Amino acid sequence: PPTAEGGEPLTVAWQGPAGADDYIDIVPAGSTATSGEINYAYTRDGTPAKLTAPGKPGAYQIRYILEGPGGRKILTSAPLAVTQSAATLKAADIAAKGSQVKVEWTGPKRQGDYVDLVKKGYAPPSGELTYFYTNQDSPTDLTAPAQTGDYEIRYVLEAPGGRQVL
Repeated sequence: PPTAEGGEPLTVAWQGPAGADDYIDIVPAGSTATSGEINYAYTRDGTPAKLTAPGKPGAYQIRYILEGPGGRKILTSAPLAVTQSAATLKAADIAAKGSQVKVEWTGPKRQGDYVDLVKKGYAPPSGELTYFYTNQDSPTDLTAPAQTGDYEIRYVLEAPGGRQVL
């Protein structure tokens, strides 16, 4: 496909020699390296290849990589534009220490996605104080921290290339 949402499962039809170690990969646009792929699938697994779009929006390439005795070679490539996945969160503004906070949420609900609670302004997409996976229905409860303070609830997309806070 020419476009995909971050973390979206993709099926990529391909034609080629289908050597035992050939593969289809996803890399940032303009990459000429035959390593460092964000995601890949071996051609021996058949066509279409099953891949997952990177989580970070931007320009990428889907490529056919030939693995031969002389090394790897890019046989062909196609552009892939990855767009931002959407998520919403709704919860009470104030909660008692240690109480259950009901969180209404929407999001892509990809495998490994979760909603977490962190100190306000905390940027890394890990290090949460509490969380729940989005493999359940909304609304879902989070436990408020035992310490008073300012906190944030976030939707975190788990995707190739790293987690993204939506």
